[in-house]
Amino acid sequence: MQQQVLSWSALIGTLYKLEGQNYGAYNSLRGQEYRHAEHPAFILAADSIQGDAFAAPSRFHVVLDASSARYPTDMLSTKSRRISVADFLARQFVRATRARGADARVGGQGWHGAKGGDLSMDSPSQYVLERTNVLVLADGSVEARFTVGLPARGRSICGDFATRILTDVVPALVLEALVCPADVADLWGHVKCVEDQRALRQLSGASDTPMASPPAQPFQAPRSSPLHRTFTLPHHGPISGLGIPRGITLLVGGGYHGKSTVLQAVEGGVYDTVPGDGREFVVTDPRAVKIRAEDGRSVVGCNVSPFISNLPSKVTTEAFTSANASGSTSQAANIMEAIEAGATTLLMDEDTCATNFMTRDGYNIPTNIIAVGDDDVICRVYDLQARALFTVHGVSSILVVGALGDYFSIADNVILMDTFQPKDVTTQAKTIASQHPPIAQSSTFLASTVRVLDPAGIPVVDARRVKCLGTNTINYGDLDGAIDVSAVGHLVEPGQLRAIAHVLRGNLANDMNGRRSISVREMLLYEVT
Repeated sequence: MQQQVLSWSALIGTLYKLEGQNYGAYNSLRGQEYRHAEHPAFILAADSIQGDAFAAPSRFHVVLDASSARYPTDMLSTKSRRISVADFLARQFVRATRARGADARVGGQGWHGAKGGDLSMDSPSQYVLERTNVLVLADGSVEARFTVGLPARGRSICGDFATRILTDVVPALVLEALVCPADVADLWGHVKCVEDQRALRQLSGASDTPMASPPAQPFQAPRSSPLHRTFTLPHHGPISGLGIPRGITLLVGGGYHGKSTVLQAVEGGVYDTVPGDGREFVVTDPRAVKIRAEDGRSVVGCNVSPFISNLPSKVTTEAFTSANASGSTSQAANIMEAIEAGATTLLMDEDTCATNFMTRDGYNIPTNIIAVGDDDVICRVYDLQARALFTVHGVSSILVVGALGDYFSIADNVILMDTFQPKDVTTQAKTIASQHPPIAQSSTFLASTVRVLDPAGIPVVDARRVKCLGTNTINYGDLDGAIDVSAVGHLVEPGQLRAIAHVLRGNLANDMNGRRSISVREMLLYEVT
């Protein structure tokens, strides 16, 4: 039976009646819907209520139907546009909340002073992501989700303060941030900018805020190079820039000339950015993954045999397991796991890679000192495998190198960064490479094997016991030690990590039985569809 939607006056009356009651009486709000009938018309509901004033804040949401939200139908005609509109509204909501001071928590007035009262929403980064803080549906309705620290004096409800927040501040924020503005120029600009980025990504096959100019310098592609490309976007029109084709590409040059900065921009190019960011037209293959060595990480049952073999004590590398992987084995595992998850471009910076994984000099150090023969080689370095990885599996590589000249002989394109400007030096690099013995490239690359996900040792816990700290750490129930994901560079907002944590919990609860084979990619796609 559908629950009756109560009037706004009923909400006001309930909050006044709660004044002075024990904090637990706030639970009478949970699950109940209240209709704000005046403009802007919307429904407010409480999804969860905190246990006391010092606990994690309560979760609320508001819903506006299409007639209240008033967005033009053509602005919502595609999923991409709806995501862009939702992103714009989330930014407006956060700005409006801060401008009103509604995000400030009251406190410091002693035990009997009012505490709490802060209203907040997850603050978006520079990237335009599909989030759950604001949802814009195809029918034109809008849902916004936020938290409120329900106020108290000691352990007693501060009803008059709660009334001001829920019945005065919330309607003002809805009107200011969620209803379509009379002037939609900025909103359309936001939508079109994202739409151009997505179109460019398809055409090319392919603090976080912008630096002031100066010292920032505009990026200018070399016009005489075949890497200089021009595309026509649906809103911006023609645009020219540096187009990096699939294959093996090197970013070379001296220190502090911009190699790593360009790679960081390419790494972030899997996401759309807000207008004015400066990286609006830096777009990347959406399956690009940043790879690095990660000394000390745990590896379980990962097939690293394309890179690692002949380990001491006959340790198998077809299903390699280590609680404390070395630099080279961790980087090999990171690559194989990325491929298993569906990566089609690998991004690497030699500064964060294991040297003995990336290249090997002609002296075969240390193997020539203690043994002779290829059978004693533990690590088949990346420059021997990169070509096969591309030709066999279609996985491209973009590498920042400053001291790894061996890669000249395998590169399809070499881009020199000189005082923050790119130069196509592919021909010169090939000439240098021709003066040295060629590298014997592997012709095969074994695909990543499908693993059985074993839930042993990871308990199924209540969702409330899964906590995330920023974009770096997951605290999962009583699991010994936190899950450290600080080396995963593509996590740019805390909400992404919370989603990953709950995907993990959901699979533990529903799918992972220790017997069924399922790839990481299949697991993720199953959970989100």
